[in-house]
Order: sequence, then structure tokens, then C-alpha cells
Amino acid sequence: MITPVLFGFLTLVAIEYLGLGYQFPILQKLSITTIIPMVLFIYISVKHGLSEVFGNTQVKVLAVFILMTGSAMLYGLIASYAIEPFKAQLGYFMMLCVGVYALRKPDAIRVFFWFMVAIHAFMVVVNIDKFDEVARAGRFQNVGYFLGDGNDFGWSLVTMFAFSLYLAATTKSIWFRALAFGLTLIILVGIVGTKSRGATLALMASMLYFLLFISKRKLLGLVVVSTVALGVWLVAPSGYFERMETLSTYEEDTSATNRIRAWGHAYEMAIDHPFLGVGAGSFNSAYGRFYRGEGDPARWISTHSMYFKVLAESGFTGIILFLSFMYLIFADNRRTAKRLRENPDNPVIPDVLPLYLNMGLIAFVVAGTFLGGVEYPHIFLIAAATLAMKSLANEQSTKVSPEQSGVSG
Repeated sequence: MITPVLFGFLTLVAIEYLGLGYQFPILQKLSITTIIPMVLFIYISVKHGLSEVFGNTQVKVLAVFILMTGSAMLYGLIASYAIEPFKAQLGYFMMLCVGVYALRKPDAIRVFFWFMVAIHAFMVVVNIDKFDEVARAGRFQNVGYFLGDGNDFGWSLVTMFAFSLYLAATTKSIWFRALAFGLTLIILVGIVGTKSRGATLALMASMLYFLLFISKRKLLGLVVVSTVALGVWLVAPSGYFERMETLSTYEEDTSATNRIRAWGHAYEMAIDHPFLGVGAGSFNSAYGRFYRGEGDPARWISTHSMYFKVLAESGFTGIILFLSFMYLIFADNRRTAKRLRENPDNPVIPDVLPLYLNMGLIAFVVAGTFLGGVEYPHIFLIAAATLAMKSLANEQSTKVSPEQSGVSG
């Protein structure tokens, strides 16, 4: 059953990922930074309170990081540039809190997975004609602002690939399992079609995680990994493998060398401003004014890495908070999976589900090495599902009797 909170949460996700605000101006007013997340956030705050959400260390860490982003409006090199990052992070933080309560039922988590997979498959289908050399870096249609080019689109697709693989592996109905396999193939087509090197590396890393930590039967796991690799080979468009070959010759690739230069300047900014950085949104301005050297690219560039972006704009304090947030999500999913395995009677959710979330997280963190989307929703959604599952697992543990748990009086 889809509750009003879950419906509102999924509506918000659809507006963001499908870029509905571009097509329907009224929805722009209901977007991530305005009415819908605020109304839902206030509702769950009044109805449930926020003590359970804020009882999680990663939520506290994330809150401090967002406050740090907002404080850049006081100290940043270009203080006004911190406004938009702060609004986006705050909006996604509210979405995270709403998601924890919206997904606190086993069926809700599954509905969420199907919803995200279907949205991404839809975006691939409506943009299928754009997966070519010219459009790889161009704007796709019917997508959110954070999915505008091939690299960003590939980042989102490879993160959600874990969701589709989970549905394909665990759906019992033969028809729905066939649908899940079909959607998985469509998403794979999209990943390869973007020709994103970062997304390809992220896919490889996530499949390695699948083989080592998710697949209980390694031979079957190898078959799955080999099937995915075969799928990549079969659906790869012209020019895909030539582009992947540049991974081993990055010194000759202008895009790669510009990234390395940008990372170096980001590190220099962190050394000069170790505690607070140059301020959220101010990397480009700091680079153009103070750090651009002879032979460097044009005056305004991007960090092309969420880690170096945070390092430059929020200093070593910010990068420690950001990395801690993601590590705590990863650790929570491992603990939740272990707790579910230890209490197998009447499981509320499959014990592999948290591990598939970690698979998506692995894809996100690897692709994020080459892309600067700190204010993208993917990690917030993974965190929301992580905390919802953690809550479900805790509830299941409390229902286990002393005899079942092996504890005697």
C-alpha cells in the first residue's frame, strides 16, 4: 500500500529526476527547495518527531556538513555562490528525512526500487537517439538538471544499476522478473551509451563488489558478471571501446589532464584554507583569480571530482565530514545485513538488500571521483533507504524472543 508520505516522496523524486519543472512551470515551484519537501518534512516532524532520524551518526555528520556549506555565505570568496549549494543540500536533507519514514515498510522499499529503476529506464528510452559522439556531452531530454550530460547521466544510471539487479535477482513472479531483467538491460544500454569512462569504472567496481560480497554462489556470481560484460560488448555503440582505451593513455587526453590540473589546484586551495576552504561554489572563482597558472585551461573550470570539490570549497574539515558520511552508510548496511542473517525467522526484508545498496554506493563513490555533483540526490536517497532498513531490522530484532535469540534466563 502506498501511503500519502510515500506518494509525496516518490512525487518529489519524479520531479527531480525527470526534470518536470522544466516542462511544467508550476512544478518548479514545488521542487526540492520549496513546498513539497517542506510540507512533508513538517508533517513527519509533527507526526513522528525527528529523534530517531537524528539518532543516527551519519545524519548528524551530514547536518554539520550542510551547515558548513551554508556558513560559506558569510566567509566564502564569493559568498553569494554558496546560496544554491546550500538550498540544494538542505532540500535533499529534508527529502532524506522524509524518505526514512516513507520507506519504513518492506513493500515501500521494493516500490521505491521499482520506481527508481523504471524512471531511469524511461530516461534511457526517450533519449536513445542521443547516445552518439555529438550528444554525449549535450543535454538530454526529460531529465533533471543534474543529468544534463553523458557523464552525469551515466553516474546516475550506474548507481541505480544495483537496484535493477536486485529486482532481477529477487523477484519471484516470472513475469515481473522478466520485466526486471528487461529494465536492467535498458539501464545497461544507457550506461554504455553515455560512453562515460567514470561510469564504466564504477560499473566494474560495483560488479566486483557483487561478486565478492553479495553473490553467495561464486560460480553463479561469475556467470552474472560475465553476462553483464557480454551485455556491455553487445550493446556498446561505435566509439565506446576507443574511448575506454584512453583510460590507459590519459596523459594524451586533454580532458583527463585538465582534471588532474584542477585536482592539483583544489589541493592548493585546501592547503591555503585548510579548515573552511574557499567557500561552497567558489572553486571556479578562486581558480580564475588566484590559482590559474601558465598553460592551464580557460579561466573557469570545474573540479570534475566531488572529493576535490569538497576539499577545495570546504577544506579538510569538509572532506572528513563528507567521507565519514558515506563510510557510515556503508558500515550501517553491512551491520544491517549481518543482523538480518542472525535473525532469519520471518525476515522483514532479504538480508542481501542492504548489500545491494552498498553496491549502488560503491558505484556512486567511484564515479564521483571524476564528477563534481556534491548536490546530487543519489547519495541522499541511498542514505534514506539505508536508515529505513536499519530501522526495520532493529524492529525485527526486538521481536525475537529470548529462546529464539539463544538467551536464557
